[in-house]
Amino acid sequence: MLLYCYAKQSLGAVSLKTLKLWLLIDLLRILKHMKSIDKARAQQKEKESCLKELASILSSSGYSVRREKLKQGHGWRAVSGSCRVLGDKMVFLDRRLPADEQIDFLIDRITSFGIQVPAEKASVFPPSIAQRVGLETVGAVASS
Repeated sequence: MLLYCYAKQSLGAVSLKTLKLWLLIDLLRILKHMKSIDKARAQQKEKESCLKELASILSSSGYSVRREKLKQGHGWRAVSGSCRVLGDKMVFLDRRLPADEQIDFLIDRITSFGIQVPAEKASVFPPSIAQRVGLETVGAVASS
């Protein structure tokens, strides 16, 4: 009823039927927005699980993976990369990068280090990522 009074004051005479229609349209817009938010959250969760699995593959091969906000200053910026610290093999990943770029970086590290990904890990990854880490046969089996 408050909405009706507000609309009547600002828009002139508006029927209750028109107000209900506007309210229904607004509710539909809100529901559509909530569905898109849920879809984005599900995609983000999937990407996060891929990141964790890729990091675990590197960890099982003797690399320590650290996802951090890498430092930056005026005129310089640290970037994701790998190195050795006192004999320990380290991979640093900039947490501020988009998830897709972080996944790409870890896949590049896995392939450049020549790490063999166990076949049982194939079910964890989407087919596109499984193929990139050397599990081509899994994609062919899944599509059959």
